[in-house]
Amino acid sequence: MKYDILLYMNDIKETIAKNITYLRQKNGITQAEMGEKLNYTDKSVSKWENGDATPPIETIADIADYFNVSIEDMCRHDLSQSVELKPDNGKRIANKIVISLLSVSLVWLIATLVFVFVRIFVKDFSDGWKFFIYAVPVSLILVLIFNSLWGEKKRKYLIVSLLGWAIIASVYVAVLKYNVWQIFLLGIPLQISAIFWSKLHK
Repeated sequence: MKYDILLYMNDIKETIAKNITYLRQKNGITQAEMGEKLNYTDKSVSKWENGDATPPIETIADIADYFNVSIEDMCRHDLSQSVELKPDNGKRIANKIVISLLSVSLVWLIATLVFVFVRIFVKDFSDGWKFFIYAVPVSLILVLIFNSLWGEKKRKYLIVSLLGWAIIASVYVAVLKYNVWQIFLLGIPLQISAIFWSKLHK
């Protein structure tokens, strides 16, 4: 029984290795490009394709999504015959960008509507511009979410850094009358932490 399980695991490992190679070559992508997309080195991709190592299940899911196939497809022996590869990566990427931009634009639409209505119905309210400042961290949170789903993983460190500063700026604006500019000092250790975090390797 144990021997059969080992044989099955080795078979799956070889199948995944073969399918990763097939999908990458069929789409004209280098090992370095694929590794950069998945936040791995080209050496890691080479090990996967040679069967020397198997990527974690979450990485297999990322690979399947990247090549527009399912996780089940990644384990098929006859992937080249059973899966019709869709060479519309450019369209898929464009659609994802449009969806992300639409979501962010909705945040700014809401901020604008709130600003307009407040200016119309609250005559003495002069802080309406703050709504646009508050829209910045909300927008960055959406960008971070969409980048985690579809984007380059290495960009998340930049987005997190911008988000940290945006939150600090929003808090500063919220308590502007107190002029607590020292709150921006909090951003320095947070920025240093983000830089060190970005240097971590898998």
